[in-house]
Amino acid sequence: MNDPQPTGYITLAHAYGLYHGTWPEPDELAEKQKLMDDHLEQFKYALAHDQLRARVRFPDREGEFDIPPQLWEVEGFPELEILREDIPVHSPDGWKPYVGRTLFVRESAFRRWLEHNGWQPPPDPKDFDDPQQMVTWTLIMTAAWIGTRDIDVVRWQMNRWREAHGWPHASLAVLAAGRLLEAAETEDADDADDPAHFESLAALKELTRQGEAGAVTAWARSSETGQPAQLQPSDWTYGKLEFDHALEERWRVGKVLYTDITFRRADIVEVWPAGDQSVNAITVGKRRPPLQQAIETAIAEHWPSGLPAFPSVKERNAAIIAKLGRTVSDDTFERYFSRA
Repeated sequence: MNDPQPTGYITLAHAYGLYHGTWPEPDELAEKQKLMDDHLEQFKYALAHDQLRARVRFPDREGEFDIPPQLWEVEGFPELEILREDIPVHSPDGWKPYVGRTLFVRESAFRRWLEHNGWQPPPDPKDFDDPQQMVTWTLIMTAAWIGTRDIDVVRWQMNRWREAHGWPHASLAVLAAGRLLEAAETEDADDADDPAHFESLAALKELTRQGEAGAVTAWARSSETGQPAQLQPSDWTYGKLEFDHALEERWRVGKVLYTDITFRRADIVEVWPAGDQSVNAITVGKRRPPLQQAIETAIAEHWPSGLPAFPSVKERNAAIIAKLGRTVSDDTFERYFSRA
C-alpha cells in the first residue's frame, strides 16, 4: 500500500533515485551494477549509523515512527528493498510490524546528507546558453537538429553543457565510432539510450545535399587565408569531412581545410522546420530505443491502471527509476512522455 506522504518528506525510494540518478552512468553493465550496489550500500550505512532517519506512518493512528537505526544492520535488511515503495512481507523479523508501510525520509535532512557527501544538483539549462536563442550553431549542433528536430539533443552537443555533466567535447567522429561499436556489440545500430544520440551520418548526408543545392550557407576559417570564408555549393560537392588529432571536424576541398564550421540557426530551422519529420524518424520509424521501451514496460507492470498523480515530475521520474533499478536522464523521460 502507498501511505499518504507526510509534509516535508519524500519516499526513501525517491531519495535513492535522486541520489543515484544524478551520477554519470557507466557504459559497462558490470560497472552499472557496481555503482548501483555501492549507492545502495551507502544508503544503508547512512540509515544504520543515524546519518539519515527513515520513518513509517502507522495506519491506526496519526503521526510517524522512526525506524531504529540498528534494524538496518542487525536485521540484515536487503539493500535492494530500498528501491521498493513499501516494506515487503518477506522482510526479517524485526521489520514485521512495518510490513506494507511506506518508508519516508525528511527531505531537508536528506538534502543536507547529499551536500555533506559531495553531491551537486544537476546542471540547470537556465544557467547555459539557450540553443534556440543562439545566432549560430556548430556543425554537430546543426546535424543534431537535422537528425532529431529535438532542441535537447542539440543542447547535448554544446561543450559547456557536456562539461557540466562530465562528458567529453562533442565530436561527429566519436559519435559515429560509438554507433559503429554499438552496432557490432548489439547488432542494432538504430537504438540509442543516451540523450546526445542522433543518426549523425544520415544527418550529415542531408546537410551536404542541401549545401550543394545552395539552400544553406556555412561559414568557416580557411587554412589558405586564415580568415573566415563562406563555403560555396561546389565546396559541398567536391569536399569531404575530415578530423584533426583532437577529433575536431574540418572540411577539406582540395588542399584547403575549413575549420570552426558554423551555420546561422535561423537558416537551419527554416530549411528543416521543427514540425517536419527528422532523419531519425525516417531511419528508425516509430520503434522506441531500448531504455524508453524499458520505461514503458516498467510502467505497465507496476502501474497497470496508469501512472498515479505525482506531486512533481521529479518524483514521478524517481519512482520509475526505483522500479527500473537503473539511472535514466531527465531528457530521456521528457522524450518518452512527449511521444507516449
